[in-house]
Amino acid sequence: MRSKSVGAVVLAVATVVTSCATTPPAIPVIGEASRVSALNGSWSGQYFSSMTGRHGSINFALAAGADTAYGDVLILPNTTRSLTGNDAQAPSKPEGSVPVLVRFVLAAQDSVFGTLQPYEDPASGGVLDTRFTGRLHGDRIDGYYFTRNGKTGESTSGEWSVRRMRAERAPK
Repeated sequence: MRSKSVGAVVLAVATVVTSCATTPPAIPVIGEASRVSALNGSWSGQYFSSMTGRHGSINFALAAGADTAYGDVLILPNTTRSLTGNDAQAPSKPEGSVPVLVRFVLAAQDSVFGTLQPYEDPASGGVLDTRFTGRLHGDRIDGYYFTRNGKTGESTSGEWSVRRMRAERAPK
């Protein structure tokens, strides 16, 4: 009987550890309540830099009434670029892609500002520091991002855009 209870405990611990490892950390969303609530819902889109050719996907979700969101940016290998084509056939995480976490978002007036977690540049090996800004237009946010390579000092930029997939309403 004791081996069954030890096995159950081991299974429970393994389940908790596995679920913690796959859940991305919460992203603090700061701003006036009305500005933060304007971001409620699930957002999805893409980014592209004509300077580097780097591109990828963006996913972000903020539940109604919450002050933290969940999301990430996925850097795709240049061979998978299909920003205007049919992305439905592309795998959700192609081989060679690099996930990057969003660290912080500030909602102010009709704009958002934020940063990504520093991450290693797949090309140079340097650590990249990325900041972004965007403007909210209903169910769409369009913006720019700026990246600085800590190893080379090189700065690059690009454009990004996301659309709200579904909005969530705050409880009354």
